[in-house]
Amino acid sequence: MPEKEATPETCIIVVDVGGTSSGLLVDTVKEVMDIGEEQKEDPPSFGTCAEVVFVRGFGKIGNQARILLDIDRVLGDITEAGAPV
Repeated sequence: MPEKEATPETCIIVVDVGGTSSGLLVDTVKEVMDIGEEQKEDPPSFGTCAEVVFVRGFGKIGNQARILLDIDRVLGDITEAGAPV
């Protein structure tokens, strides 16, 4: 992925991966929200034709759904491939 110049919307988000805090530079953050356990649902099963390995589940807020990423898996695959994090 080519490098992109920072803008006023560029942010650093801090994630905890395997007990280590890391900062990720992102283009923008649209929304930050707390999602309670009662609002979380498991990811759907697509049978053997597709695997949803990076999705931890879905957060249901009212009539909207948010995809919850498994950041350990996302960053684990990136670092295993040798990409800088």
